[in-house]
Amino acid sequence: MDYFVSINNNPYHRWQTELLIESFQHHGLQDNLCIATTEGNEPQYADYSKNLRDHERKLVHDDYQTLNDIYSLIIAIDNDVIREPFVLLKPHMVLVNPIQEGPESVIYNTHDNITPELQNEVQTLLGREIDTPIHPGDAFIFKNCPNRFFHKVALWLQDPRKPSELAAWTTTLYEYFGLMTYRTTHLEMPMIYEDLTFPLINYKHGYPPHFHKMNYHFDQPIQFATDPLKEILKIEMAPPPTEYMQQLIQQYLGKK
Repeated sequence: MDYFVSINNNPYHRWQTELLIESFQHHGLQDNLCIATTEGNEPQYADYSKNLRDHERKLVHDDYQTLNDIYSLIIAIDNDVIREPFVLLKPHMVLVNPIQEGPESVIYNTHDNITPELQNEVQTLLGREIDTPIHPGDAFIFKNCPNRFFHKVALWLQDPRKPSELAAWTTTLYEYFGLMTYRTTHLEMPMIYEDLTFPLINYKHGYPPHFHKMNYHFDQPIQFATDPLKEILKIEMAPPPTEYMQQLIQQYLGKK
């Protein structure tokens, strides 16, 4: 099964992508991972290049700014760079176990019931009230999903009301509800989870108060932040997901 992730060509996404690739190499699945990246003039960062430099499945595309994620996905699908079923990932993830497809068209990580803020945003876009709670996480599995579904997400993201990315995806899910088969399941777990039950670690929220990925944007001319990977290694008495990430980081840092 294919896995797809879109990144911007900057050090903030690069250090996360290095760890993501490492997790796929750990399972011998690096050839299943397609990475879409923007073409730019940013300098190369030797500390965050080892895995991406040698990764075979890269899709290099123009910079579409805030639409990079969805446009690169559409380019990959329309040009058969990836094929369904595929898993849609975020850079701030690592693979713990290969993901199994199901019979449904769309499988997404289950979250709590839709928040009032998201519900209001989606209802405004749809122009009607909604009662079935859909609150997707960051990971999706798509199977037998029509290409127009992804094009509709792109259209919502270009709406003059400027909806959030989550609202664009959720609104599209509501529009196709009843036309495709959906299932929610646990695909992701945080760094602080009690075991390695699920196939992905999503470290979007970090490991409070010891580590948060938002501290490592590397978007200033002079960056005083330390190496995020080495900061994760400093976490003591780590729960299983964090310990797993530490093992991946040790493997990565041991490479030349």
